Amino acid sequence: MEKAPNFMVVGAAKAGTTSLYHYLQQHPDVFMPVEKEPHHFSQVRPDPAKRAFYKHIPDRATYLALFSGVRAERAIGEASTSYLWDEETPRRIREFNPATRIIIMLREPVQRAYSHYLNDVREGYEKRPFLTAIEEDLRAERKGWGVSSLYVDLGRYCEQVRRYLEFFPGQVLVLFFEEFIRDPRAALRQTFSFLGVDPEFAEQVELEIHNPYAEPTSLGRVLLGSGMARTAARILVPRGVRAAARDRMLKVKPKPSMDTRAGELLSRVYAGEAECLAELLGRPVPWSTTAPAAPS
Repeated sequence: MEKAPNFMVVGAAKAGTTSLYHYLQQHPDVFMPVEKEPHHFSQVRPDPAKRAFYKHIPDRATYLALFSGVRAERAIGEASTSYLWDEETPRRIREFNPATRIIIMLREPVQRAYSHYLNDVREGYEKRPFLTAIEEDLRAERKGWGVSSLYVDLGRYCEQVRRYLEFFPGQVLVLFFEEFIRDPRAALRQTFSFLGVDPEFAEQVELEIHNPYAEPTSLGRVLLGSGMARTAARILVPRGVRAAARDRMLKVKPKPSMDTRAGELLSRVYAGEAECLAELLGRPVPWSTTAPAAPS
């Protein structure tokens, strides 16, 4: 068996892909590499100052080495959330393997953007208020993974999904975060069936919360927000030790409320997105993005 991926979880970011990645790892007939988010097919090019915060593997040999541990698994995959947003990725994946199966997870786009923002705050490199970050994101002329925040653009799902449906007809599974968290085992049965592995294993998957909201401690804010510290840690500190140290630098807390002005702005930006998706997929989506009435 060739040790190369035959399915991809392509996004969206902050839509439950980390939990899905961990659940897929548990299936005995599914292989997922230890390294989540290699971003190989999007060929991301972060700004030099942000490079340490955006891990990526552009080299094909290094990328394929992630799958050296494949044994007899039938479904071999990886998860990189830049793939849904990047326009060139579907073509690159098709050129690599036209039989690739594609899994897309979507989340109500306003909540996705806010979760994305809170993630960046936790990671120590977002200092702006949410409304300011959204307004500057909308005005940004240079955009890219590791170049701008993309809080807004990653939620423009309709055209992103359309690209994959065109490049991989009959090979795309679209899941919704809201349905996934309401009944994860049903979503997993659907996913395992789509991948051609035993769907009943969904009953044995150990469910747990991944990526809960957390804020960095004072020391964590300094270290997590330092590109030099991150780079040194990846070189000098074993993965397991890094994970344990990271946990000690974060404190799980209740998620803060969203600035209502930011929510209203985003609702106007995403107006029509749900309707477009519903028409594209031939089924309703579990949210509405109708723009709120303008204040009088």
